[in-house]
Amino acid sequence: MDSHLGEGFGAHLEAWADMVCSFAGLPSQPDGVLAMPHIRRI
Repeated sequence: MDSHLGEGFGAHLEAWADMVCSFAGLPSQPDGVLAMPHIRRI
């Protein structure tokens, strides 16, 4: 595998993941912020 193939892969993967999350209706988070899972209490 050539080393130049992976140069922009990380940025491409991050952009793709952001797009998929927006299609799913998930809110975007700033860098360094993790969403807390919603726990349903019965």
